[in-house]
Amino acid sequence: MAHPEAASPGTTGLKPAITQDLLAVVWRRRWAALAAFVAVVAGVAALTASLPKVYETTAYMLVNPSRPGNSDFEQTQISEALLTTYAELLQTPSVANEVTRRLGDEAGGDVLAALARQGYEPEAGLGGDDEIALANCPFHRLAEQERDLVCGMNLDFLSGLLERRAPGGGLTARLDPAPGYCCVRIAAA
Repeated sequence: MAHPEAASPGTTGLKPAITQDLLAVVWRRRWAALAAFVAVVAGVAALTASLPKVYETTAYMLVNPSRPGNSDFEQTQISEALLTTYAELLQTPSVANEVTRRLGDEAGGDVLAALARQGYEPEAGLGGDDEIALANCPFHRLAEQERDLVCGMNLDFLSGLLERRAPGGGLTARLDPAPGYCCVRIAAA
């Protein structure tokens, strides 16, 4: 015998029953659905944490003059003049105050925490108990183009940070390029 609701093609009597049945099944299996959702979120979090950090630049700095030098000596002179200009700019009170504000006001603060906040990913104890290797260089992309200039600026920046964070000369920065690390290493003086 045919079901009366199924006999008439224009009726929608079965749709509410199917919807209610479907909702009842989903409700009974809600813990399985929740467990699957949590598993997916945990998997995505674990995968994200295992990926290497990639730092993208938000701005680019022109370090080459518009008219290149005729010789390596002239190019070196231009680069040194540019570096001197940047160093002088960093010593002006407004720029120095802004750098101090961004790094934190307190002198003698935790050097590793300050380096980590700047994106260097410090690793203490590598190459010696009193040495800090920097697993990331925030200026890596720029350093690929102008290594001498950028590494020199980076060395000066980190030397200034160490003077502020570790007064008394307890730590010094030096150039020591190594594959996979920043060109600057920090060691006890």
